[in-house]
Amino acid sequence: MKEIQINSKKTPEFQYLMNRWCIPRLAGSEGSFKIVERLKEDFERFNLELTEQKFSVFKSNKLFRYRRFFFTFSILSILFHFILIYLFWGSVPVGIVVIAYLIKSRWLFLKKNPCERRMEKESNPKEEIAFSQTNLIYRLKPRKKKRNTIILIAHHDSKSQYLSTYIRAYTALIFIILIFLEMLAYISVFIFERQNLFETLRFGLKIYIFIVGWLTISFFLTMGSNFISNESPGALDNASGLYTLWKTAQYLHDSPLDNTELWIVLTGAEEIDQEGAAAFLNKYRPFFTQTNTLVINFDMIGLKDNPLEVVDSFYIPKDDLSPILQHVLYNSAEKLSVELRGWYLWIGGYTDGFLFYEEGYKTINFITKKAGKYTHQKKDTYDHIDPNLIDAQASLNVQLIRTIDKKWLLNEV
Repeated sequence: MKEIQINSKKTPEFQYLMNRWCIPRLAGSEGSFKIVERLKEDFERFNLELTEQKFSVFKSNKLFRYRRFFFTFSILSILFHFILIYLFWGSVPVGIVVIAYLIKSRWLFLKKNPCERRMEKESNPKEEIAFSQTNLIYRLKPRKKKRNTIILIAHHDSKSQYLSTYIRAYTALIFIILIFLEMLAYISVFIFERQNLFETLRFGLKIYIFIVGWLTISFFLTMGSNFISNESPGALDNASGLYTLWKTAQYLHDSPLDNTELWIVLTGAEEIDQEGAAAFLNKYRPFFTQTNTLVINFDMIGLKDNPLEVVDSFYIPKDDLSPILQHVLYNSAEKLSVELRGWYLWIGGYTDGFLFYEEGYKTINFITKKAGKYTHQKKDTYDHIDPNLIDAQASLNVQLIRTIDKKWLLNEV
């Protein structure tokens, strides 16, 4: 593996690149354009075939409407619970309004395909463009006949919120619990009304509804107040992923694979509904077959005092990484004496790898669970990253890629 000297001999490559890349770079901000130019300069040394893909981010993007939704729903919830306490049947029309608002806003939460959403917006002349972003796409073609395609992907934008990713990951569970408690309250009032027991139990029910109601309202007010800003330097999320791809390119650029075409894709606007990944797949889909393409996503890599981690199961009901892919992956880690730990991301994730998974592609998502404590925060600085772990991740990537190139057809995985 050939090492490349960069910049000054006095500055380690990790520190040099982190200082260049760890800047606030919320999609659409000055930093989001600056990082693209810096990445082009820093990847140029590998002499890989580069394509710049510019794409539009539209004003109608759901991320720009979250706060309005949560605040509106908070107001409706206050009205609903007030009427439920004092006039049960009067809560029915308010409940209908709440449900109608949820249905109207369903696209905020349902997993409608981001790729389809982009195509709909691009074909709609009434759509207004908020700003443009850029994907950087590098290709390393095989020496012989292509049998497989492997896409290595990491996003280059960042954002900050006062709730960390780790905390927000549990909001789905909190929401499910609150909905259950709400339904229990409503059904209880309905049953007691029918059985003429409501007056007897009115005081206890009022207290219960009051507590559950304000918990629900507080939840939506908190989510609505979780505004997005441009203060995080975005080290773990996701300069770490960019550095992982830089190291992998360093190890592979001068020794192409035999039968595998390698794509290295640095996406923009991942934090805005994965717009960059959707734009990339919409344009380049004809190059990739679902049977012979593997997408490997890197997000929040190399947290200090932590092993390398991979999401090996996700969603409810539980989906698992292909057993053959698991075997190849863990066997590669064992050969290198690299500690690799799998974990279960039950809620799924808004990261580029899951977009490809929903589109039917084989995917591996390298994500460090505990890194979520720092991401989307001012404290997401590169002193939380262990460069030796990044190097281990890049070495694991090379081992995995070469194993697949030599021994496996992806349509067998």
